[in-house]
Amino acid sequence: MKTFLAAASAAMALAVPVHAQTAAAAPPAAIKTFAASAELDALIAQAKQQRKDGQALVSLPLLRLPPAMARLDYRASLGPANLHKAEMEMFYVLEGSATLVVGGVLVDPTPANGGNLNGASVAGGESRRIARGDVLMIPPNTPHWFSAVDRLVVISVHTPAAAS
Repeated sequence: MKTFLAAASAAMALAVPVHAQTAAAAPPAAIKTFAASAELDALIAQAKQQRKDGQALVSLPLLRLPPAMARLDYRASLGPANLHKAEMEMFYVLEGSATLVVGGVLVDPTPANGGNLNGASVAGGESRRIARGDVLMIPPNTPHWFSAVDRLVVISVHTPAAAS
């Protein structure tokens, strides 16, 4: 019995720090459903300031209402092509312009975060010039790539694909 109590006490003593470490994990990001124009202007300035030479994208959190999230994206140079396997993406152009290629096939695909894919470019897609005020949606599992960029600022909204 003493052996059992000693073992149980030792197990509890070891479990408490593990539980404390688990409980101390970072909380999920807070829900945020509104951003005033002044906040948007400040985020645009922050993104432009944070960009390093050669950096294709600065992406800052804007709104969050799970499962959806909105980010402010600043693109000043070419970056990789993307394919989001399980989510659609909507863009609203605030500033600048770009040529966006949608559809086709990713060239040299590589795994990216969240099970998505990146690629060197997109072959065979539809090219469209986008500029301030344009709004567009990219379906799930669809390659897309900004093949030419002129200081593009967009709001990018990601939402999970509808279950079929």
